[in-house]
Amino acid sequence: MEFLVVKNVIRILFVICLIGLMPATLVSADTDTILPDGDGAVNQWTASSGTDRYKMVNDGSTSTYIEHDIPFIDTIFIFARIGSINYELATIVQDTSSGIWGTVYRNSIKNPATNAAWTWDDVNNAQFGVAVATSASTFDYQYFTFDATSGTGDIDYLRFKTTHMRYSDGSTWVPRVAVFEIEVNYTIPIEEPEIESKAASNIAATSARLNARVIDDGGEACEVRFGYGETTQTAVNFESYDTVTDWFGAYETGQSPYYDVSGLTQTTTYYFRVQIKNSAGTYTSGELDFTTDSSVGTPSNFNGAPSAASIYLSWTKGAGSTNTVIRYSYSDYPTAVTEGIALYSGSSTGYEHTGLTPGKNYYYSIWGESGGVYSASYVTLLVTTDASTGGNGAIDQPEQPGGWFQIPDDSALVNFEPFYSIVNDAADSWDMPRGTLWVTLGLFLSALISVSVFMIAKEILWAGIAGAGMIALITAIGILQLWMAAIIIIIIGMLMMRRA
Repeated sequence: MEFLVVKNVIRILFVICLIGLMPATLVSADTDTILPDGDGAVNQWTASSGTDRYKMVNDGSTSTYIEHDIPFIDTIFIFARIGSINYELATIVQDTSSGIWGTVYRNSIKNPATNAAWTWDDVNNAQFGVAVATSASTFDYQYFTFDATSGTGDIDYLRFKTTHMRYSDGSTWVPRVAVFEIEVNYTIPIEEPEIESKAASNIAATSARLNARVIDDGGEACEVRFGYGETTQTAVNFESYDTVTDWFGAYETGQSPYYDVSGLTQTTTYYFRVQIKNSAGTYTSGELDFTTDSSVGTPSNFNGAPSAASIYLSWTKGAGSTNTVIRYSYSDYPTAVTEGIALYSGSSTGYEHTGLTPGKNYYYSIWGESGGVYSASYVTLLVTTDASTGGNGAIDQPEQPGGWFQIPDDSALVNFEPFYSIVNDAADSWDMPRGTLWVTLGLFLSALISVSVFMIAKEILWAGIAGAGMIALITAIGILQLWMAAIIIIIIGMLMMRRA
């Protein structure tokens, strides 16, 4: 397993006047023996800006200190008291000029009692401090006992810091110490991450969004990639998916990566997984599937909110559509995606048409689109901008276009479920435009009604009236175009006159 070393520092701050050690005489700026805190114990473990530390009651300044007046040599010894034995960890030679504070650092990698790397239990159970030699074989020790909460990871080393001074009282050089600080440096091991697949969303006829969630980043920001295709694959065969994306992102625990795919096939089931990796390894999620829509639906709820110089358009995307396309004109509704003026093409459900003329009519047509396939029908909207507060205030008179050659809007037929869905599904399965099947069906029903009335009444007049009425009905509900209905009714009238 690979590891990324993440250095974290736990500072155990002893602000003390050290080395005035019993039974030696203690001298300090405030004439008091400095203890870790008021009751001689150490404060509880606290965290500050990502650094955990023990904090003493003093502020770490050099305004208070401890000195020893009968040192054997001008050297400070850093030690650890483990059990009843004092182990020397490092030495600091008092080489500063008289009256000047200096700072030095010393490291300890191993526990001298075990000759192994320091552990959290070692640190918790040891007592750390400083000492000075009072003879060739005796030392005075100042040490402190504390309780710690175990950190995360393995300890690399302990780092000791002292702020000290070499001071002469006129006859003897004595050491002074104001700050004693211990840092516990440790490594957080990076573990293999974990991720889960989440249900696909934004599913359309030719596009979808693949989703996932990072369960555990293993202690390090991770990259992800998706694999998808029309054939199911096991985790070990991830590379066998039809499409495998590049690695991307820097995701952490709880975040939700996603990937938008396009160019899919209508009415097709796709399978997908997601992989996540960090420096410790790679993890593959479980597999999920989704099925693309069978067709591109027409947008609905098409509305416009005008002002003097703009119109805010809003709509509901059609089922199975990835995008929405809007075109407009100043005099008539565009009847195809190549007519009029292109205004918008995108995946949103709202758009503001700006830079308009006050009091003017704007004719909009809207389609659903996915993968270059457009909805079989479209929705129209006429909006007039507000009158300007300046100028002559003239407003165009709204004039609905006649629509003789306009493709009929069959969206009202949705109220005739399940008949509406049955007819549309049949047209889709035969690769026939829906409008063509609806027109054929409407003419067939009109002819059937005419023949039935003729067989009952034995009068061509009543058969013609019934047929014309049926033609008018299917035109009104959006099946037949007006020009076609007019021609059929004229033909029926001529046949009835000839018969008469």
